[in-house]
Amino acid sequence: MEIKTVKSDGTAGSSLTLSVPNEDLDTINVPLLHEIVKMQQAGLRSGNASTKTRGEVSGGG
Repeated sequence: MEIKTVKSDGTAGSSLTLSVPNEDLDTINVPLLHEIVKMQQAGLRSGNASTKTRGEVSGGG
């Protein structure tokens, strides 16, 4: 597998060759897959938390 890199200014960088044995691609690592799904779901939830300010709270007694 060949991986091409990109420099920070957007121009093409070097390319790397990565060799992964086929035996490693045949099995599914369920705990790793679970961690990836949890990270993606946590990333979708981030940025939604908020608290009301004094002006947004309804007046009470």
